[in-house]
Amino acid sequence: MVDVLPANRWNFPKILFLLLKCDVLLFGGGGILQDQTGTLGLWFYLALIFMARLFGKKIVLLGQGAGPLAPFNLNLTCLVLSMADKITVRDKESLALLTGVNATLSADSSLLWKPPLAVRKPSGEKRVVFIPREEDPSFHDALQKARQSAEKMGAKFEVLAKVPPAQAAERLAGAALIISMRLHGLILAEILGVPSQPALNSPKINSWLKDRDLKGLRKRAETDFEWLKSL
Repeated sequence: MVDVLPANRWNFPKILFLLLKCDVLLFGGGGILQDQTGTLGLWFYLALIFMARLFGKKIVLLGQGAGPLAPFNLNLTCLVLSMADKITVRDKESLALLTGVNATLSADSSLLWKPPLAVRKPSGEKRVVFIPREEDPSFHDALQKARQSAEKMGAKFEVLAKVPPAQAAERLAGAALIISMRLHGLILAEILGVPSQPALNSPKINSWLKDRDLKGLRKRAETDFEWLKSL
């Protein structure tokens, strides 16, 4: 049986306490190994890895995205990641960036998510759903272009705010088109079999667009979690 010990990432004393209690520090995916959104966030996660090693814990990072990283932060990241027991990355660009790190190619862990059976069936109403990233400087421009695309298609325009995956699947299933500023919006569209297009030019989205073999990517991600069960 596996116990997951939850903690607010800003509650550092509790995180230290849980690090002492846990057997494995697991990062289950995402784009935490980058400094585009700020260096402090990157250093926070690297500090967790360093402390877990000091406490003698196993360290596992699965389906990670890496970059962009400034030269100093790249060197620091590679140094700290050398302390991990296992690292897999979600795309070839991340693997190439982490030179000298014992990482292997996998896939984004979210590809293993299965939508609920009861999702919205296609209706006679044509819909274009836009998944925003409000904090991005290009948000307003992307929103306008997405709305214009819906108008050209003669479709109803909807904006999907942050909601749990099951609710997102309910809203997205049956759409004529999903326009997303977020990587996981595009991944969810692929899982649901709905046409999609990106609304943001970012390294992780560009990497996803180069390799959208859903079956092959899922197999890679499943290998990660089969390995995890063996711990």
